[in-house]
Amino acid sequence: VDRVAKEGGGTRFGSGEILVTNIELLDGNGAPTLWVHTGQPATLRFHYSAKERVSKPVLGFALHSIAGVHATGVNSRETLVPESIEGDGHVTFVIYHMPLVAGSYDVTVALVDESNLHTFDFQTKAMRFDVGRGIPREAEGVFAIEGIWKFE
Repeated sequence: VDRVAKEGGGTRFGSGEILVTNIELLDGNGAPTLWVHTGQPATLRFHYSAKERVSKPVLGFALHSIAGVHATGVNSRETLVPESIEGDGHVTFVIYHMPLVAGSYDVTVALVDESNLHTFDFQTKAMRFDVGRGIPREAEGVFAIEGIWKFE
């Protein structure tokens, strides 16, 4: 895939042996949504299509606020690298308690080889979702820190 501009301002590039074909945000009940609340469970599901058998792929994603602040970046290299994948499937990342504060967030996604030297698919601003106020309540920043105040 040559570097191309995507609708919404993102870009996409990579060799194309595996492509991320869709990204879903699921609520705590497993239903697709584009809106979750701070503190609630959620799942990101990344659908892929592999044109051929690919050994040891790694999926990673980053979350950025719409102001461009890099909130986090994680990848499957540390915990889940399958021997190979082929055909259509999906990878899920379960978030036990959404740590982001209220706002809109863009998802960047990458599928690379285990060495991180070969990019199969890389998409910026591949998806946008919203986070509503929840518990803990935070007004600033990107992450909600769970804790308790004590004046003694």
